[in-house]
Amino acid sequence: MIYMLIAIFPHYSALNIQFWAFINISHFHCICSSHLFYNPIKTITNMIHIIHNGILYQVNSKNGEYKELTSGWTGTTYMTQDNDHLYIICQETIYKVKKTDGTYTELCGGYGSVTGLTLVNDDLFCIESGTLYKINKDTGAYDSLGGWNGSCVCV
Repeated sequence: MIYMLIAIFPHYSALNIQFWAFINISHFHCICSSHLFYNPIKTITNMIHIIHNGILYQVNSKNGEYKELTSGWTGTTYMTQDNDHLYIICQETIYKVKKTDGTYTELCGGYGSVTGLTLVNDDLFCIESGTLYKINKDTGAYDSLGGWNGSCVCV
């Protein structure tokens, strides 16, 4: 199965293009997240973050060069991002992970039946056991936004 989302968001005077993909093929398990950010100073970064065999990698999408950031990510189910951080659900817990070095903080737990994770307007959103939750990406505090049984969330 391949789930793919491409989104273009204007951000003030900058162009912000993001791509997310979740790939699960047989015994190969990979979660990808890349970010292309172009600002008026002509700064372009295009890094992909991949979890493979429980290890988080940062990959340069232009030449394929990569570096290992952190391990311990076996059981990861979803990943999304903002400019500086990845938000990863691993073993029922949501983590905020620094993109540059892989250091992380645990935000909140109890997310074992999530059917999607996304970031909109600086808040995380997920559907857990049929309920849509809005989660503060810095504190892990959450609000229930109602029932959505059988749904998957992505923006």
